[in-house]
Amino acid sequence: MRPLSSATILPALLAGLFTTACDVDRSQGPNEAEYGAVSFWKVTAHQINYSDKCSDSAAWRSVNESNSRLSGPDTFIMYLVSEDGSTARMQNCTSTDASTCKDADPIVDLAVSGNELSTTSAPTSTPISGNDCAVETVRTLKLTDGGPTLKMVVTDTLTLKGDETICKHAEDTFKAVSPNGKGYEGCEITFDVDADYTVSLKKDE
Repeated sequence: MRPLSSATILPALLAGLFTTACDVDRSQGPNEAEYGAVSFWKVTAHQINYSDKCSDSAAWRSVNESNSRLSGPDTFIMYLVSEDGSTARMQNCTSTDASTCKDADPIVDLAVSGNELSTTSAPTSTPISGNDCAVETVRTLKLTDGGPTLKMVVTDTLTLKGDETICKHAEDTFKAVSPNGKGYEGCEITFDVDADYTVSLKKDE
């Protein structure tokens, strides 16, 4: 059976297309002055982590890590805060000119609570044994605005869904080729990203 990668850790959340940075003295946000504006955060560090229920198959982890690799040293997290500050939407931009920004595809909407922005995706399924068993992935995305810094945590939780006998066989087969004897079921893959605040701009500015 071919080892399966989880869903890509970062879909259309990051883009390494421009370079800018500045030191700022900023309180935790989103702040009222940033409502209706796109906030830009430059990524400074990132890493992928696996829970103790995840297979340590080198081939499987290599695919996950390839999918989550950031494109170049100048990569940004960008989101548009709603006019009332209650929600935000991830953006793709080609520069720090906010007029170049478009909604990420697929659309990723975040609920804002204090200095935290978060969402949980609907489950996605990837078949591993025809149409009789699939790895179901539920993704949570949480951004914590620390003022001058941002912490983004993307967590994929994996479960097997489908015919119980076929899914058990698939899990047992994957465990057999994993040095640690673990498989898909209950695995959590976490992608941690640190970023520095750059600027917030409205699209008409």
